[in-house]
Amino acid sequence: MKILTFIRTTIAYIIVVFTALFTCHSQEAFTTVKKSFTFVVIGDWGRNGNEDQMKLVPSFANIVEKSDAEFIVSTGDNFYPVGVQSVDDIQWMNSFEIPYKAHPLHIPWYTVVGNHDYRGNVQAQIDYMKRSRRWNFPSRYYTKKHLLEDATPKTEVQLFYIDTNPFIEDYQAHNEEYNVKGQDTKKQLQWLENELKKSSAKWKFVVGHHHIYSGGKRKGEQKELVQHIVPLLKKYNVTAYLNGHEHDLQHIERDGLHFITSGAGSEIRPTGNVEGTKFAKAMHGFVTVSLTNAEALLQFIDEKEMVHYKLILK
Repeated sequence: MKILTFIRTTIAYIIVVFTALFTCHSQEAFTTVKKSFTFVVIGDWGRNGNEDQMKLVPSFANIVEKSDAEFIVSTGDNFYPVGVQSVDDIQWMNSFEIPYKAHPLHIPWYTVVGNHDYRGNVQAQIDYMKRSRRWNFPSRYYTKKHLLEDATPKTEVQLFYIDTNPFIEDYQAHNEEYNVKGQDTKKQLQWLENELKKSSAKWKFVVGHHHIYSGGKRKGEQKELVQHIVPLLKKYNVTAYLNGHEHDLQHIERDGLHFITSGAGSEIRPTGNVEGTKFAKAMHGFVTVSLTNAEALLQFIDEKEMVHYKLILK
């Protein structure tokens, strides 16, 4: 019996060590890809300059400039603890305009909204487009195409920005807090499938606030999104699903699909491994996506401009 216990303990130890080695990656300098089309993904940042939001800004701005990024993708929870109430809310200045005033960051920001944004006035984030040249949030879900002008032959990337909040059953059950009732998820799913179906883009990214799989605080899967979103990602050969919500950086691969968490724009939390984890780290950071006709290079970067993980997709 003691021998059996010893064997089980040894095997468990080996698994833990192997997993740690598997997800341990050396740090290196940021790689600039010549003649690439780059965008940068950051999430869960709006803390009125607190919770280390400002700690990340210099690195963020420098990498945006070095990469010659075309735009920034925000994966939601743009304002904590509750979303803005109007276009005049002081949080616009304290959490967005002042923290991200550096010149390189005055490029388009395309965003989705998260659960904390839903605790405020989501319409105010839509209306802010009339106040800001860089803020892009035309509706709760939308799509945007971009041309890789330096690619030969000419190549398109298309991003599909969705609203994951009304899919979450717990939010529906607590509508007084999240105010998601009235959002037609069937209509949104039909829109997403129609847009994916007619897309001719080589690179396709779906952006939502909530993770689908995670090794972070909410370890496991978001069953509603597994049920409704994953089949569409697979059916239409989506390059990757980009999300926030978990305050860390992760790459998970399941059934040939890639799930990228970039929710480490301010507060961070412990993270770990689940089935398919390729990288997971609790660090302040963001992800760059550099596209050519041949490949997509994703780099997971910290507040010192160091790359902790690289992913190449063909």
